[in-house]
Amino acid sequence: MMSSAISLEQLREQVHKAEAELTSARAEFEEVRSRLRFAAMVDTEAQAEIERAEGRVRELEKQLEALREQLGEAEATRRRREQEWRAREERTRRRQVQEAEQALPDLARRYQEARNNYLQVLHRWAEEAARGLPPVAQALQDLYATYKALQEAAKLLGEHTDNWARPFTKPIEELWNRVLEEFPTVEVLPEELAGLLSTGAGLASHAWRVRKLRWPDHPIVSQRFLERVEELGRRKGE
Repeated sequence: MMSSAISLEQLREQVHKAEAELTSARAEFEEVRSRLRFAAMVDTEAQAEIERAEGRVRELEKQLEALREQLGEAEATRRRREQEWRAREERTRRRQVQEAEQALPDLARRYQEARNNYLQVLHRWAEEAARGLPPVAQALQDLYATYKALQEAAKLLGEHTDNWARPFTKPIEELWNRVLEEFPTVEVLPEELAGLLSTGAGLASHAWRVRKLRWPDHPIVSQRFLERVEELGRRKGE
């Protein structure tokens, strides 16, 4: 059996080297036999030289056969391991798809609940910005996390598109419409809804750019966040 310390590539190199040595030994044997074919009839030393050359060929043939057998076993082992790995990956993927299908309605509901909560919290907090940042930060984190979970489930099921305006396929949109019937969007004045979502998206972009929401101690996030909040407060006061 092949030692586990020898890699498949090393074994292939050994086979190639043995093949080259055997080719050389065969050529040498043919040269010796051709050169001494008549001398060997009367000279035992010439006969012995031919036998040595022939013995070398047979020895190398055995070595090459053993190496090829080891290489075949190693390649078969690698193929078997690759097949086992692919089978495990396929089982894992099927399980993930099944779990995603089962979880999708709940993920959509949780996202809509988080969306409603975010709008409610942001709407209240925009009027009372001086009281602190944590409520909006938490609502924003929940909104992002639930949407991300919904998005990943849709991607896994092949129901997500690259269209920013319509990221989900028709089956997900149908599910979303049912969820909206079950959990209607919170009542916000039409003229305020776009502003709230736009402001929230702007604030989120600054936070997600630094890859982690740290409120309010991160200098970039907190400064720009407060500027947007103050701007929103001024607009509502006008």
